[in-house]
Amino acid sequence: MPEVLPVPTTEFSTPRETAAAILTIAIPTYNRNSVLAANLEGLLPQLTNECILTILDNASDTPVSQTLAGIEDRTRCAVSVVRNPLNIGGNANIVRCLETSTTGWIWILGDDDPIKPGAVATILNQIRSSPECLYINFRSGLCGERPKIRRGRGISEFAEALDSFSNALFISTCIFNAAELRHYVSFGYLFAYSCAPHLAVLFSGMKEDGEWSFSDEEIVGVVTSKTVDQKWSPLTPALGKMLVLELPMAHRARRILARKLSRRPRLEYLVLSLVRLAGRRESSEEALFLYRQLCARLFWSDRSISGWVRRVFGAFLIRQWRITNWLADLMRRNLKDERWDLYKGMIDQAGVDQWHRM
Repeated sequence: MPEVLPVPTTEFSTPRETAAAILTIAIPTYNRNSVLAANLEGLLPQLTNECILTILDNASDTPVSQTLAGIEDRTRCAVSVVRNPLNIGGNANIVRCLETSTTGWIWILGDDDPIKPGAVATILNQIRSSPECLYINFRSGLCGERPKIRRGRGISEFAEALDSFSNALFISTCIFNAAELRHYVSFGYLFAYSCAPHLAVLFSGMKEDGEWSFSDEEIVGVVTSKTVDQKWSPLTPALGKMLVLELPMAHRARRILARKLSRRPRLEYLVLSLVRLAGRRESSEEALFLYRQLCARLFWSDRSISGWVRRVFGAFLIRQWRITNWLADLMRRNLKDERWDLYKGMIDQAGVDQWHRM
């Protein structure tokens, strides 16, 4: 007999009435039980019977349902915890949020992203004023000032108006019309490696006629004090994010998005990460292979001489990884001015071999 694979289980669910619910707040989480519990302290008082709270536990070592025992008594909305029998990866768990949503709209909230006061009311107000939209993106510290609200149609206008791909990649700033987009969930799973599965779903459903909206209001803060272990390796999204360009779209939109996707992280940041990787392997072979992949994916639209020089110089630094690592460590010890803190942090993060811990 073939082995029967386990399926996700709903560990608890409140029997409250959900007929009035229009917004699912879905929180994908893995092994951050205490952080999640602390973050919920700011969310629970904001919830109403128009909301459903769903927590998707990605097979945490300690089941989230144990940590959150009694949570159903602290809010008026329906609450459920769904536990995956296996860790399916963070990107797939984000898509599962859309898959399991039963309301018209969904907010996929990061388990460690601090919720602003009145965030839920702000979202509900935007939903009511933009009922035809497929997507609402709220401002955060990752982007600059915005007009009060900006609306448009289709991927081409979206690409032109996009002020920060990082802000769109930040799931907690995004509200989705789940009723329309859940039909495109398969694209999220197909493009999970992009680290932007939610945008793969959005672009598949948006095409050139779907409405979107950018808001100047904030619903979450940006945590800048994460430890190295809590951060993604910069290589992970850099290698994957350009895959979203393979979705059907006008080529003009593809070129605009390509330019915006290749701006961050900077090439020098990725080179430093690969230099650190070469140091751990005591060989530049793997690092150079990944570097060639990055250059082919991120900079295919950059045909400038300066871009070519930067890429050649990056390859040289990786080949000379011993000298480059020594210089990076020297910088780390001697940069005293506060304006260099970003670079010191970059060196610290790149110094952790996260690529092989995925």
